[in-house]
Amino acid sequence: IVLILLKYGATVNNCVWDEESEFYMASHNGQLDVLNILLDKFYALVQEKNICYTLFYAACCGGKLEVVHKWYFPTMDLNSVIEFVPTLNKCELMYPLYAACQGRFLDIAVFLIENGASVTKEICESFPEFTTFLIQTKFQTSNLRAKKDFDLEEKSLKGIIPGWFKSNLGSAGEETEYPIEVDISINLSKNLLTDLPDGVLWSLQGLTLLKAPENPIKFISDALDISVLASNRLTSLDLSYCQLEKVSSHIFNLPGLVELNLSHNNLVTLGRDQDLSDAWSCKKLQLLNVSHNRLIYIPPGIKICADMKTFNANHNQLTQTFPPWQCPMHDLDLSHNQLSTFLPSADQFWNWTLKWLKLDHNRLDELTESIVRLSSLIYLDVSHNLIRILPAAPLWHCLLSIFNLSNNLLGL
Repeated sequence: IVLILLKYGATVNNCVWDEESEFYMASHNGQLDVLNILLDKFYALVQEKNICYTLFYAACCGGKLEVVHKWYFPTMDLNSVIEFVPTLNKCELMYPLYAACQGRFLDIAVFLIENGASVTKEICESFPEFTTFLIQTKFQTSNLRAKKDFDLEEKSLKGIIPGWFKSNLGSAGEETEYPIEVDISINLSKNLLTDLPDGVLWSLQGLTLLKAPENPIKFISDALDISVLASNRLTSLDLSYCQLEKVSSHIFNLPGLVELNLSHNNLVTLGRDQDLSDAWSCKKLQLLNVSHNRLIYIPPGIKICADMKTFNANHNQLTQTFPPWQCPMHDLDLSHNQLSTFLPSADQFWNWTLKWLKLDHNRLDELTESIVRLSSLIYLDVSHNLIRILPAAPLWHCLLSIFNLSNNLLGL
């Protein structure tokens, strides 16, 4: 019919962005054959990118993925609002992913997310059921009875809601709670999150692993209800390469935490109550990485970590060491700080466990005897210090494989 009408002189509305135009209606209604005819005859009308984007938006509203593909081009900014809005009412919500979620078009929503569309807080708040179904259908990589893995790395997320991970949501909308023994792991790396909801970090039942590096998060707030900390099952938490300026002391009260990565942030303190010796209760912590921050000292609460094996605090502003404590310390990195002394009693606590010790780029003026007494030590880097003399030979109990003493003041 369209071909016949065009043959006998029918024309189209030149304002192709208008909702009543032939281009807009064909895009919205998913009429790909009609759209191809119009493009063949009136291609000059849709040359401008903002016009294409409006028709792309219309296709997202209509729900036909093949028409969405027709208008899409790789450099398209999928997070901008269309320029040609039919009304100013809620025009700030006229962007493709919002339209796809509003229409419950799963395949289109996935296509948009995979190509850089942001899941905004408005989308999370407006369409909790659909986004839950979307996340659980397309981004849940393991759906075993006792294990749920969610891979949301680099999905341009600006918001998340606990409901995505709390329960199974069927296509009909019915919810089924996870069994209490389920293990949940969530990867939120490389997104646009500015916070982590209380219902995810602190009180999500079954959460054992949470990765959220490379997000613009500045603060980790306290748990709204501190009673949930006792049942928190997190064993691994990665908040590296964020923009953290402060973290809640509650992180150091997680009873099952084994690995904690806070490296490459802007932290000056570790928790609000860092001066209190009993502020920490994470007894199972084995790996702590706080490197590349602005820490001046390590809080005394760290001594509660009786299972600590790896501690990395390089590239900070530490001016004093911390008292050693009873733990199986294996790797200790305090390089690139401002330390003038090292732990005089380190060998009494870590003699049979400490194998790797990095103290390079500090202000040490001597090689402390407690270091060379460490029987298990095989790697020692004390380069770029102010060391003038070494301990007497009888004091050396370590069998070093690698020993870097370069750039010191020996013999001067």
